Amino acid sequence: MRPEPGWSSTAGGAAALGIAVIGAPLFVAESLVWSLPGTKFDGLLIGSARVFDSIGDKIASLRGVPVYAVGQATADAALAEGFEVARTGNGNLQQLLGELADTEMSLLRLMGEDHVTLDPPNSIALTEVVTYRMKARPVTPELAQKAQERSAVVALHSASAARHWASECDRLGVARQLLVILALSQRIAAAAGEGWRSVHIADCPEDAALLAKGKLLCKG
Repeated sequence: MRPEPGWSSTAGGAAALGIAVIGAPLFVAESLVWSLPGTKFDGLLIGSARVFDSIGDKIASLRGVPVYAVGQATADAALAEGFEVARTGNGNLQQLLGELADTEMSLLRLMGEDHVTLDPPNSIALTEVVTYRMKARPVTPELAQKAQERSAVVALHSASAARHWASECDRLGVARQLLVILALSQRIAAAAGEGWRSVHIADCPEDAALLAKGKLLCKG
C-alpha cells in the first residue's frame, strides 16, 4: 500500500519470493514550497528517500552537506543524487540520533508533513523543515473485495498508511477479521487498530525483513 517508487520495489521483491501480489499505491507525494534556513549545517538528517524528489532546485546548495540516512534505501537514494553519506541507520531515526550523541553538530532534517517526533541529544542542534506531503488515495471496492476474498496479508510501511487502510476498510465494509496485518514496526501496527485476524511485525524495520515474514505468513 506504500507510495511509488516504494510500491513497485516491494511488489517486485514479493513476486521474486513467489508471493502473489495485489494492491496499489495508497498515497501520492506532493512537493511543498519551502525555504532553506540561512544557516550552515554539519549534516542532513533524512528519514525517507522521497525527500530527494522534493528538494528541487535547492539540491545544488545542499549537495556538499553529508547525509545521515535512516536506512539503506535512503542512503542509496542520496548516493544516486550525488550526496556523501556519512552514516546509515537501521530504520530508526531516533536511534540514529542516539548514535551521534557524542558529537556536537547541527543537523537539518528534511521531512514529510506526517513524520515521527524526535528528541535529539543535547549535543545536536536539530532544525526541521517539511518539504513534501502525502496525499491519500481511496481504496477501490475491487481491491478491497480481492483482499477480503483472499484473506490477504496487508503490508504496511507507515503509520499514516495503517490509519488510512483501516479507515478505508471500515468505509467499504471490509471484515477486518479476515485480513492479516504485517507492519514494518510496532508503532505502525498500533496505528492500524484492532479487530484484524492477526497482526505481525517485521523482525527489523527493513523491507527485506518484512517480505521474509510475509512469505512465511502467505505459506501459512
